[in-house]
Amino acid sequence: MLSQQGCRKGLKDRSARENDQRRRRIEKLSQQRLRRAEVTAACRTESIPTPGDSKMHDASISHISSTSRVTDGPETLEMPSHEVEHGCPAMETEPKKTTDNRKGTAEQQKAAGAVIQKLMTAEWMVDIPEDLPTAWYVMPKPAGKRCLVSTEGGETIARSRGGRPWRFPSSLPGGRRSGRSSAGRCQLDCIWLEAQQTYFVLDLLCWKEYHLVDCPAEFRYFWLRSKLEEVRAGEQCSTNPCRFVAPSYAPCTANNLQLAYTADTGYERDGLLFCHSEALYEPGPNPLLLLWSDSNCSSRFFDYGSEQMASAVQQEPAKAERWRTMETEAALPFSALMDAVQGSMDAME
Repeated sequence: MLSQQGCRKGLKDRSARENDQRRRRIEKLSQQRLRRAEVTAACRTESIPTPGDSKMHDASISHISSTSRVTDGPETLEMPSHEVEHGCPAMETEPKKTTDNRKGTAEQQKAAGAVIQKLMTAEWMVDIPEDLPTAWYVMPKPAGKRCLVSTEGGETIARSRGGRPWRFPSSLPGGRRSGRSSAGRCQLDCIWLEAQQTYFVLDLLCWKEYHLVDCPAEFRYFWLRSKLEEVRAGEQCSTNPCRFVAPSYAPCTANNLQLAYTADTGYERDGLLFCHSEALYEPGPNPLLLLWSDSNCSSRFFDYGSEQMASAVQQEPAKAERWRTMETEAALPFSALMDAVQGSMDAME
């Protein structure tokens, strides 16, 4: 049983984290709006480079590789340990390295790690945004292995956090050496489901040399769906052995929230992702991208105070501090999300 003093301490700590996440979310949105305005103003006064222009390419790559991590203790979501391996029967791995080539392997893994650091990661939701139904999208997050998929020069390469590149053909721009897919390049933030031989594309960084990291999430999601359909990336065939599918992002209304939580998605859920419609794509943890979960929509989640959590802590006591087992209300219940959404929608009527 959890002590009453421990519960009070947990609630106090959570209140502080709520205020911190709310503050950082407001600041991040303000900063991104300012940057977006500056980019727009610069485009009006200067000539806009063409998609293949080297200046545009270098500037976008520089932005993607920059870091924007917060150091004042946000609740960040680390990539789960089950996301470090990656494999696909249709893929070909790099040849095995001999002892003499260990240095090359280490450098390759270091380079792959740098690529994975480009990914934007979600923070655990500790504060429910007031504009959740009007400015946020919700998506049932697939339970799989996080990776960055890139295409260029007629080849598709997937890199996981483990650092091993996997090469295979695809119908994405630049993804194979023949046909319409041989030209261009793209970068996609994905989750790999091996059982379905499918990449669920969470976000789009680049498509045919058009760099989208400075575009609002609302536009990126529209562009992602339309472009994947255009190249038939969701159809599995010999030249596209792995499917690329956009999960169902939808405005966070009460009905869409309920569907994301309970409806059949065709894949195992690992919580719900919430993204602000104006969020730009930035590497590292971002308060404009939030993750929420409970034991009903994620097999990896234990309800606080449950027998499952107590059993897991008994087997590995070190987990108690990491999971903050004393915070019985550390995870928001689904009813709190639904009440917040319905309350905001009622206030607008």
